[in-house]
Amino acid sequence: MRWSAGLRSRQSSRRTVEPPPLDAPSAHDLALAQQLRDEITSGNDTPTAGDYTEPAWGDNSKQLERLVMAQDPRSFLNWDIIRSSMFVADAAYLDQELSFLRSNPEWATRWEPAVQERSAGNPPPFRNLPTSSGNLIHHAYHVAKFEVATRLRVEQLDLVVEFGGGYGSMRRLLHNLGFRGTYIIHDLQPFTALQKYFLAAGGMDPNSTLFSTSLNDLGRTLDDRSDGGSSLLVGTWSVSEVPISLRESLVPLVQEFDSQLLAYQDSFAGNDNVAFFHNWQNHFQHLTWCVERISHVPGNQRYAFGSKTPE
Repeated sequence: MRWSAGLRSRQSSRRTVEPPPLDAPSAHDLALAQQLRDEITSGNDTPTAGDYTEPAWGDNSKQLERLVMAQDPRSFLNWDIIRSSMFVADAAYLDQELSFLRSNPEWATRWEPAVQERSAGNPPPFRNLPTSSGNLIHHAYHVAKFEVATRLRVEQLDLVVEFGGGYGSMRRLLHNLGFRGTYIIHDLQPFTALQKYFLAAGGMDPNSTLFSTSLNDLGRTLDDRSDGGSSLLVGTWSVSEVPISLRESLVPLVQEFDSQLLAYQDSFAGNDNVAFFHNWQNHFQHLTWCVERISHVPGNQRYAFGSKTPE
């Protein structure tokens, strides 16, 4: 899940359970915060602006930079910019998504452990499952729907490229589900810095994830990976919210991928996403596609799941 236009249409006015108060920061907390601020500062000259021309990307990025420099990042999941753009806290439809997960035969052994929240970012607990958060449940629902549609399991993949990684929640979820392959997040530099902070604060090895901030970076990273294996592109409300030219530039980089997990709204910034993603599928004719409406979520949302056609 990525930007505000897609997320705000899926939010709810229901009151969120408040996160627990923070203790005084430890030396480790302070060191992680300083690393985040240093990376934000050092990345100001990163030449990625040519890739992102939608105003929302630049505006959210600048606002995040200001907050990182001025506030305690240990509670960044409660910042308005995060809540409005990439964190579903307590929307009514999450009850249905949690019920779907609980109906899975592997709920107790696989899904429930995978959605256990940690203190990184100080997420508010979800009222019907206080050990988790609404956003982590939402991400788990995406993955569970993908697995049902494609009959794939994410932990059996060798490569995942996430286009627009939010604050790192999907990366953390796939790790919890047992994925140990190569994981690449492509995003704007300030959000890359936030993802590194979140994953480190949650106890993940910072070297277990690769990051790119331009399509040239992404292309070089993929070229350097020569071990083959199964691959997945993840783009939940991200590919659909960037300029058409950027979307088209992404196609050759993921042309040979074995599967895709996409979510999008019917239109964004005047672009007809239904038509676009219909044409998108024509670039990947080696995949079998399943497109379905996300009927329980407001705002005319859809999934597009692609998986390699059996030979």
